[in-house]
Parts: sequence; C-alpha cells; structure tokens
Amino acid sequence: MTLAELKALLGIPAEDTSQDAVLELYLEAALEQAVTYCDLFDWSQDPLVLPASITLGIVRFVRIKQDLDGRSVGVQSESIGGMSQSFNTDASQQDLFADVWDLWSGYHKRKSVFRAARYAHTQGGGV
Repeated sequence: MTLAELKALLGIPAEDTSQDAVLELYLEAALEQAVTYCDLFDWSQDPLVLPASITLGIVRFVRIKQDLDGRSVGVQSESIGGMSQSFNTDASQQDLFADVWDLWSGYHKRKSVFRAARYAHTQGGGV
C-alpha cells in the first residue's frame, strides 16, 4: 500500500501534504503489524496485492492512531474556557485495535491451546 492509496481511502485529497510525514509513519507501523500478525498471507508476492480485509485493517489501524494522537491519555475530564469534556479511559489499546485483529484474523494462524500429552514416565515419575 502506498501513501497515495492510504490518503484516498482516508478521504484526504492527494494535494493535501500537511499530514504526509505522520501518515507515512502510521502506514509503516500498520504494515509492520500486518506482516507480523497475518502470518498466513504470502508477503513475498510481486507485485504485492493486499486482500480487502488486510487493506481495511491497515486503514483502521491508521485511523485509531490518528484518534489516539488527539487524545490526552489518562485524562478523565477536562474543562477549558467554560467547556467541559469527559473521556472514557477504560478501553485498553488492545481493545481499541480489536476490530483490526478481527479484519486480519483470516490470515492469522491461531495458536493451538492443546499440547501433546505427556506420559507419566517422561515426567520423572517412571512407570
């Protein structure tokens, strides 16, 4: 995904370069997360064609990062010039990104919760 593609999906005009530097960083971070999480996807294909769900996850990741930058972390309420705002600080970052992981889940190998059975004699008990 290119910066131009990301900007189009975010609804940012191509000629608006005021956010390009930070969007490049967000895009790089989102791609790093996608490559790490989407371990079933073939990232070596050339040209790289991303499935819609991975693309949407990247866009959502960037939007969440933009929203987090606009927040005062840990602030529950704030009054400025007679105006009051309240923030819900209960959501963890893991919760905020849950829909990103959901979008990418089809390309993620789930770790098995089952382990191979061990016999008593292999654990030092002897039989």
